[in-house]
Amino acid sequence: MNTYGDVRFREEQKFRQPWLWLLMSMSVLPVVLVFGIGLVMQLGFDRPFGSKPMSDAGLVISAIACFAICGALTAGFLFIGLVTEVTDEAVLIKFSPLLQKTLPLNEIASCEASDYSPLKDFGGWGVRYGFSKGWAYNVSGSSGVQIVTSAGKKVLIGSRRAGELAEAINAACRRP
Repeated sequence: MNTYGDVRFREEQKFRQPWLWLLMSMSVLPVVLVFGIGLVMQLGFDRPFGSKPMSDAGLVISAIACFAICGALTAGFLFIGLVTEVTDEAVLIKFSPLLQKTLPLNEIASCEASDYSPLKDFGGWGVRYGFSKGWAYNVSGSSGVQIVTSAGKKVLIGSRRAGELAEAINAACRRP
């Protein structure tokens, strides 16, 4: 049990699309290879790398920074995920480890499973805002649950189990 009561529904999703990992590899690997080759040539074989080579220290510092950024991006896609929970009191949307959104059940006016176009409606996956569509929290697919709050704000939660999620939210909202 958490601070919002018993968990009625829980779903964890990660960025697992093969095209995303291919794109990430095509972006990261060339940069890592260039710096790796530069380090080997300049430090291992004592041959300047490039037409205007930087100092050995500059190359090492640049390579470490590059490897750290590429590693952080890759780790981000490995560890960032969408966790959705429906409790006795709220719908919790955790875009772990970055942010958490809490929607109290008493502020939910309507909720229904729906299909949507991540690219057309929100410009892609992740935490996105569509001007007429509201906020979206999604990591893959094109199905989810559209929630409208009593204040008229829209929130879409991507889900592989959209029907179950909508049922859990609607059942939790009907409790005495």
